[in-house]
This record gives sequence, structure tokens and C-alpha cells, in this order.
Amino acid sequence: MPKSSMKVVSEYPVPEDTMCPARLEQVEVVTFDSKDRKTGALNGETYDRWRWTFKIYDGEYAGLVVTSLTTPFISTHPDNKVRQFAETLTGKKWGESEGVDTDELIGLNGIITVRHQKPRPKKNGEGMWYGIEVADVFPAGALADLPPF
Repeated sequence: MPKSSMKVVSEYPVPEDTMCPARLEQVEVVTFDSKDRKTGALNGETYDRWRWTFKIYDGEYAGLVVTSLTTPFISTHPDNKVRQFAETLTGKKWGESEGVDTDELIGLNGIITVRHQKPRPKKNGEGMWYGIEVADVFPAGALADLPPF
């Protein structure tokens, strides 16, 4: 007779805080329509964000694609994800007068963790969407640095 142990399964494709080896596949400009903050109505203006696309290349979640939206510029602000991603992927610190060419980052490997987005109805009305996004990016060797327990 077949036997099975109980598996804990979530609606989300990857558990939070799971370290996944991933490769930066693409960085693209995405333009959004701007809305009035008080009324929520479109105001005729737009704004840009950069969409970073990472593909998990090894392990249980290999083949999954995870994205992150960032500001469309690198800055010295401590929370600037563009600088954090670039520094982590290259292992180099960015100086105040340096820019970034994201084409030079494509194909670099790192370790990502994900953040679960709030569930929302699917566009086709059939069930809920359980989205994930990049929470953090660590150097490619981060998994090798973990203690063996």
C-alpha cells in the first residue's frame, strides 16, 4: 500500500525566507498611469519604474520567474534597491558619481528571497492570485556560507 507523510502546502509558489539561486534575466522600463492621490482618478500623467526579472535556476523552484519594481535610477539613499541589487550582483560598491548600465548586470547570479503579495482576485474572476516579488538579493555564494544545520 502507498504511504505518504503530510506536506504543508501554501497557495504561494515559494515560501518567504527561502533562499533561491537566481539569475538576472532582464531589467525593463515599465510606464504606469498616474492617479490623483485623493480621488484615485487618472490625472493624465505617467511615471516609470524598472522591472527586474530574476529566474530561479536551481532547486525545488527552478524555472520560476520573480520580479521586483524599483525606482528608475541609482542613488545614494540607503534604501535604493537599484544600488543594492547592482552592488550585490557585482560585489562592487557604487560611488556617488557613478551611474549604472543594467545591461552589464544581465546574466549575473545571486540568491533571492521572496515576499508574498496580498492575495487579489484573478483577472478572469476564477479564484485568487497569490503573487510573489523579490524581497532581498544576496551574493551568489551566500548559500555556501550558511552553517550546515
